[in-house]
Amino acid sequence: MTLLILARRAALALAAAGFLATPALAMDEVSRIDVEADFGRPLDEGSEPYMETIAADLTRAIGQRVHMVDAGEGLILRVAVRELLADAVPLWPITNAFDGISGVVAISAPGDSEVMYSYPVMVGAFGKDVVAPDGYTVISPTDEQMYAGLIWGFADLVAKELARINPALVPQEYH
Repeated sequence: MTLLILARRAALALAAAGFLATPALAMDEVSRIDVEADFGRPLDEGSEPYMETIAADLTRAIGQRVHMVDAGEGLILRVAVRELLADAVPLWPITNAFDGISGVVAISAPGDSEVMYSYPVMVGAFGKDVVAPDGYTVISPTDEQMYAGLIWGFADLVAKELARINPALVPQEYH
């Protein structure tokens, strides 16, 4: 069993080393952040304004946590928001009354639509009586700070994983 665990760790380390050797990932700046809804079904009219606000706020928060470059020479981050939760249950239609958000971040090189790396991000601020779904990072903002806490928490998790991949992409305070 221990040998199997060591073999898996070695394989992951080799894969990470190969990934880091990718010239595009050696870039230390991000040129674009695209945030979109990807719920597997179209948004209804009432949900669109909420999702537009969430997308704009996530773009701004993530942008504050990575090294950005104006020219198109940096990495491209595509964030697909897959689910909003209310009391750990998927929320539909979308409103601003959510306490959990999950999505996937995909990294690609400028001028290339091929995804080099992707990872999930899941954050929630669930009540004491609610069991958080598997994989969620739980934060505890007050009701007045719920929305901002979820947006900042999501952006922090995006930055933390980017720092793990390439520390030069993210200012030290977000490592």
